[in-house]
Amino acid sequence: MPSAAPEDLQGGLLAGRAGGAPTSGGAPTRRRSRAAWVGGAVLLFHAAVAAWALWPARAPDEQLAAAARERFRSEREARLRGLGASEAASAEQLARAAELLLEVDGFTTLRTVARDFQRVAPTDLRGLLWEARAELELQMIPEALAALDRASRLAPGDARPLLLRAELHERAGELDLAVQALQEAQVVAERPELGLRLGGLLRRAGRLEEAAQVLSVLDDRALAGRTRSELGLVRYQQGRLDEARALLTQALALDPDDPGSHHALGAVLHALGEPRAAESSWRRAAALEPDEPRHLAALCELLGRDATRGREAGTLAHQFKRRFPTEVARIGGACLTPHPVRPAPHSAAKGPP
Repeated sequence: MPSAAPEDLQGGLLAGRAGGAPTSGGAPTRRRSRAAWVGGAVLLFHAAVAAWALWPARAPDEQLAAAARERFRSEREARLRGLGASEAASAEQLARAAELLLEVDGFTTLRTVARDFQRVAPTDLRGLLWEARAELELQMIPEALAALDRASRLAPGDARPLLLRAELHERAGELDLAVQALQEAQVVAERPELGLRLGGLLRRAGRLEEAAQVLSVLDDRALAGRTRSELGLVRYQQGRLDEARALLTQALALDPDDPGSHHALGAVLHALGEPRAAESSWRRAAALEPDEPRHLAALCELLGRDATRGREAGTLAHQFKRRFPTEVARIGGACLTPHPVRPAPHSAAKGPP
């Protein structure tokens, strides 16, 4: 029989001194306490087993509810990690998780959820599209292209993989490949908005005649303003300034609050030698879209080229640097280094202000 440890002997001696000689009922009391403890442990064990058996049915909904309450990406991703690791999560629950992750740009976890979704619902195209979106945003371009290839094989009559492929190539600056993907998407799904997007891509790729042909045949009342605006940009790049002006004026008559059309009209008016009218257009664009730096950049550059408005240009340059510190490279030298301030010709006789 093993001997008692020193601390056990010491504890027993101290207990004997404190409590006197043990009574005849001490041993049964200790046995009953031990039995009660063992019985309680057994009950807890069975309760834990029962809870574990029921947990998979509750866990996904609880994870989703907790994730929906989070507003930040890291917290929401943390709540949804491991959702599809077991067989508990259904396709609907995984789809809901994907939607929640897209809301906060949680692309790392979205990629895992998308793959889990494909395991549960292998014929549902959404899983591959979510995976490709996540990989595109994570700059995993070869993986995104492979996912899109699988998506196109799964659903050859669906335009969504082609549209995402066009976006991928457009972001990479591969405009001709983007045009090709968008043209294929148009064959699959003839929608006017695809023609508008294709016309814009062709213009940006420098294929101006093709862009004009695509845009000129679009006949959709809901897109009429945007179509005229895009065609106006094509004519501007072709140097057909009067046509560009007329098209952009028509576009603004249909949609007076389109900042893109106001900005484009400003560029046309400036090219036509009407700086004041151009300034008015760019100021209107900046008021409609204050978070877009190109409007303020155009204004600043315009004023910086005017020898009488150097102080205004300097103020705009300061505003630009404060509001768009990461976009300073977009403003030109005339804005950053305006002409010296001189009195306007009509006030020369009165001396300097």
